[in-house]
Amino acid sequence: MSDEAGELKFPDGWVHLAGCVLLAILSDACSATEAHVSGVMVPDEARSAVVAVRYSDATTVSAHADAYAPLRALAHPGATGVVVLFYQNSLAALGLAEAEVQPRVDCARDCALAAPVSAWRVDLEDDDAPEQLTLEHSEVDEVLDVLLPDRALRCTAKCLEFSSRFVQVEPTTPVRSVVSLPDGRAVGLWESGEALLLHVDGTVSPGCTLPAGRVPSTSWWDPAGQLWVALDDGSMVVIEQSALESSGTCSFVRDDAVSSGDFIIHLAGPTEAGVPFELFALTDGRAFLRFDGLSWSELGRLAGEGSSNPRDRRASGGALWLAPSRGVAFQHSLELLYFDGARTRSFEAPPLLGALRVLGGSSSSEHGVLLSLESAGVVGAPGVDGPWTTVAAFSADRLVKIVEFEGNLIFGFRSQIAAYQPLRGVCGGLATRNRRGTRLITPFLGTSTLLVADFEDDFDPNGSMVLLADSKTACME
Repeated sequence: MSDEAGELKFPDGWVHLAGCVLLAILSDACSATEAHVSGVMVPDEARSAVVAVRYSDATTVSAHADAYAPLRALAHPGATGVVVLFYQNSLAALGLAEAEVQPRVDCARDCALAAPVSAWRVDLEDDDAPEQLTLEHSEVDEVLDVLLPDRALRCTAKCLEFSSRFVQVEPTTPVRSVVSLPDGRAVGLWESGEALLLHVDGTVSPGCTLPAGRVPSTSWWDPAGQLWVALDDGSMVVIEQSALESSGTCSFVRDDAVSSGDFIIHLAGPTEAGVPFELFALTDGRAFLRFDGLSWSELGRLAGEGSSNPRDRRASGGALWLAPSRGVAFQHSLELLYFDGARTRSFEAPPLLGALRVLGGSSSSEHGVLLSLESAGVVGAPGVDGPWTTVAAFSADRLVKIVEFEGNLIFGFRSQIAAYQPLRGVCGGLATRNRRGTRLITPFLGTSTLLVADFEDDFDPNGSMVLLADSKTACME
C-alpha cells in the first residue's frame, strides 16, 4: 500500500482525497470531482475497523488496527460483498486482536463494539455505489452477532459487579443520612451534627455543624439547591448549599416545627429540577405527612404499634414520592397508605411467599412501586392497588434497602449489597462490614460509584467507615 518514499498508494480504482476513501467507478476519464464517483467515507475519528467479507457460501469477519485496511478487501478474489464498521476506539480498547474474529461470548470484548461510528456496505457483484448503513440495519446486526453475541444482556441489560474502597471519616457517632448532590458529590450527616462532603475519589471535605442539641434524623436534597434536614426534636430545617459548604455552625433559611411527640424518620420528594417541590414523610409514630411547598399536613396514620426498638423503627418502612401530589407510606406491617392528590387510602401489600411485613421500598421507572417483603424478596406493581408480581425472591438475610442504579436494582442486605438485573437475576455482590444492615445507599451522580453507609452502633474510636462501591458491567461466559 506504500512505496519506498512512504507515499500512501491504493489499488486501481481508488482515489484518496481529504480524509476519505472514494471508490471510483472506472471510466475513461475519472476524477474525484466527477459526479459519478462515490465512496466509503472513513470518519476522521476512526482508529480501527471490523470488516465482514461475504462469499457465496460463507462470511468471514476480521479486525483491523488500521481503519483503512478493510478497503483492501474490496479487491479480494471471490468476495461478493463487504460490510465495514468503523470505531473511534483502538482494537486493544475494544478487546480485539488484529485477526479473524470468531463468534463467541468473550468478556474481553468491550460493549463499545455495539456502537460503531459508522457502517458501510459495498456490493462487489454490481456497479452500485457504496451505501452507508444505519446502525440498526440487519447486516450490521449480523456482524455484531459475531462480535458480541451476548450484547443484549451484557450491554443493554447491564449486569453490574462491584469492587470496594473503604474510607475512614472522623465522626465517631453513627451516620444518620447520606444524599447525592447534582455535582457528583454526596453529603453525609452524622448524629453529632457534623456535615461532611464526600467525593467519589474518597476525599472528604468538612461542612457546617448543626447547633448543639439539634440532632439529624434524615434528609432530602431539593434540586433548587437546598438540603432539608429532619431533626430528632420533630423540627425541619433547610440549609442552602453555600451554607452547607461553609465552616462553623449551619445557618438555616427555614426552621419549622413539623410534628409533636415524634420525629420524621423517612423523607421522599422529586429529584429533578422543574418538578414542583414537595415532600412526603413518615414519622417514628407512623404518621404520614406531606409538605406541599408551603406548609406541612398530616395525611393519615398507619395502624398498629410498630416496633419498640428505635433502631428498627428508623430502619424499616418508609415514604415514597411517586409523582406530583402522589406518595406512599409503609412501616412494619403489610399496610400501605397512599395519597392520590385528593385523599388518602389504605391498601394491603400482597402477602406473597408468606411475607409478614414490608421492610423497605422504592419507586422504579420500570417496575413502579417496589416493596421489600420480610423473608420473601421484592415485589413490584404499577401502583399500590396492583397487580403485584415477584421481581426477585430471596432467602438470604433480610433485605432492607432498594436503589435503582444504571439499569440494576441495588439491594442492601444485613451485611452486603447485591446488584440485580431483572433479565439476568442476581449479578455481583459485595460485603459491606455492616453487621446490622445496609440502609444508606446513594449514587455519586454522573459516575459508576455508589456510597454505602449504615446506622452502625459500634464505631471505631478513630472514626467511622463508609464504603465506595465502584461498578462495572459484569460478563458471564
